Amino acid sequence: MSDRTFSDVTVLLAQGTRIDCHTYPASGPILAVWGTGLSLMLTSGRGAVTAADVDNAHELLEAVQTYVAECERLYAMASESDESRADSVA
Repeated sequence: MSDRTFSDVTVLLAQGTRIDCHTYPASGPILAVWGTGLSLMLTSGRGAVTAADVDNAHELLEAVQTYVAECERLYAMASESDESRADSVA
């Protein structure tokens, strides 16, 4: 039996979504996302953290940084567009 799993999940990070990281003295952390009807936990699934876990954590960090930058860029564009419409109406 393989220890590999596959899941395809789309999560809407709506208002009220909670994201936490639970840490423990002697085992890997658990990244938790809670939303309406959702409880998502990311963990290595093992007691000891391995080099692969650290690599995966760095990949996750890089993806999250890209996600944040894109959200900020799109929000700024929408805000500028809203301001421009308000100026043209005034």
